[in-house]
Amino acid sequence: MRGKENLKKWIWCVLILLFTTCTAAAGKVIYVDDAAAGANDGSLWTDAYNYLQDALAAASQGDEIRVAQGVYQPDLGGGNTPGDRRATFQLKSGVIIKGGYAGLHGIDPNIVDINLYESFLSGDLNGDDIGRWLPERVIHITPRSDNSCYIVTGSDVDETSVLNGFTIIGGYCFYGDCNVTPRGGAAIRMESGRAKILNCLITNNRAFASSVVLNNDSNSTFVGCIFSQNDTFTHGSMENVASSPVVTNCIFESSTIGIGRGTGMENHDGSSPIVTGCIFRNDGPGMKNYTGSKPILTNCTFKNSRSRGMENWFESSPTLINCTFEDNDYGLWNNPGCSAFLIDCVFKNNKQYGIENWHDNTLTLSHCTFENNMKGGIDSRGCNLALNDCLFSGNNGFTGAGIDCFLSDAVLYNCKFIDNVAQAAGGGIIIGDSNVRLYNCIFNGNTAYNGGAIYSTGGAVEISTGSLLTLHNCIINNNSADNGGGGIFASSSSNITLYNCTLSGNSTSIGGGGICNSESTNDITLTNCILWSNTPDQIYGEAIVSYSDVQGGFIGEGNINVDPLFASLEDYGDYHLKSQAGRWNPFNQMWIQDDITSPCIDTGDPRSAWFAEPQPNGGRINIGAYGGTPEASLSFIAN
Repeated sequence: MRGKENLKKWIWCVLILLFTTCTAAAGKVIYVDDAAAGANDGSLWTDAYNYLQDALAAASQGDEIRVAQGVYQPDLGGGNTPGDRRATFQLKSGVIIKGGYAGLHGIDPNIVDINLYESFLSGDLNGDDIGRWLPERVIHITPRSDNSCYIVTGSDVDETSVLNGFTIIGGYCFYGDCNVTPRGGAAIRMESGRAKILNCLITNNRAFASSVVLNNDSNSTFVGCIFSQNDTFTHGSMENVASSPVVTNCIFESSTIGIGRGTGMENHDGSSPIVTGCIFRNDGPGMKNYTGSKPILTNCTFKNSRSRGMENWFESSPTLINCTFEDNDYGLWNNPGCSAFLIDCVFKNNKQYGIENWHDNTLTLSHCTFENNMKGGIDSRGCNLALNDCLFSGNNGFTGAGIDCFLSDAVLYNCKFIDNVAQAAGGGIIIGDSNVRLYNCIFNGNTAYNGGAIYSTGGAVEISTGSLLTLHNCIINNNSADNGGGGIFASSSSNITLYNCTLSGNSTSIGGGGICNSESTNDITLTNCILWSNTPDQIYGEAIVSYSDVQGGFIGEGNINVDPLFASLEDYGDYHLKSQAGRWNPFNQMWIQDDITSPCIDTGDPRSAWFAEPQPNGGRINIGAYGGTPEASLSFIAN
């Protein structure tokens, strides 16, 4: 009996403890309204605190502070000294601070609209900044040196600390101000913090040679925030030092009020922010990465920068997925020792290069598009390139409108170069002192031409001094050059090898509609290739050609001179070979049969691998771009 009574007492104690814990966790609501004239104890809207600092002093874990429209300064309330530049709104773990309430100025004080009922956290301590009028108050927008050093501080707090729905304005952090190291954080400063900043407008703060928002050794969260019209001069609207914040659906724009060109976001010392759905449209660079930083960006846009959309320095290695660089001066700039990994990214309408890649860098791209960039798609100087399934279309440049490749090592798979224009040389690619391998690539409609004092050579590809170029299963068609090499132009000391390539419909005014070998020091070798309908000729200069179909004939083992019977030459062309047994139709993704069979089927080099070709085949590789692949036309065996 006594045991049952003890059990009942124990259960009641547990229930009381749970009730007490849940009640404590629920916390209380504290009200702040600069118009309240009641008891000012924060218990009701009518009795709200006038100063946010008083509410913060009274708040404990589990509390929620609701702030009405108005202007709130960090030096007022909470025992602070008016005019103290180092006074700051220190966030607390477990405390949620929400702005944008109508308060006593509204019909219903509980209505929340952060745009209509702005709650300002202002660093203008003396009220003497140049201002703009809002209803019933002046809001100041040109920060002075007597303003707050850092309006909000989120140091040493965890992710239960939340600031939601405020306009943070008028912070001023000059290099060396307030004796803080590292410098920065005119609007928000976090050291070892994990606070959440939600739906805030961070605007008109000045951070001369420092930053507007500083994360130092912090993994904070920013969602739905706008960084606008801040003067950052040399550093960022957000600066991350050894930090990995999560930044989602934020806008970084116009980060210059004065003479500088600030950055949207800067990352230092191995910072690895996760940035999703953000827009960077700045006077200066959208993002700068330094000293081993590894940001991961998804669904972000870099637009209208008068500088570079992104800069990478000192062994930084960003990852970008489905990002767009549009209408910037440069798109992305890689400096020595960096690497970048890009998937499904778009570079278009940039005034210079889509990507500038300089010295000892590694650039890896998959499914990326370069369109209408005014100086070219990619400029690579002394770097490593690895590209898969990328499109270069409508780019312009003096040389190498698609890719300008100098002192670099590059490998490209399944890439397309369409309608690019170079004023001097290499509408698709120019290669200088580089090692380049191309697999299953298409060059169509690219041009390079003469114009005044500019001399142009090489339509699709120009190879200059000391380069090594290898092409496998590539199509080079309908390109043009005024001087030479409608398809490929080789300058001096170049080594070029083509396996199973098709060159058709390329043209030039002088020589080498397909290939122009301008120097005897070049070594050009073609095996299992088709050169047909290039004008004025197929090959100009010396070349070693074997088991190839060359219009007009060319001396070499196994060569033929007969119509290859392409499936179609209309539009961009279909260079699959006709076959009575069947050929692959890429447009409707099925095998179809013709009433005639190409003589290029089963006539390639007997030593070449044919095993990837589908059955039936004659045990010998086809000539042309689809030979040795699963799309090779089928062998026709007559009854």
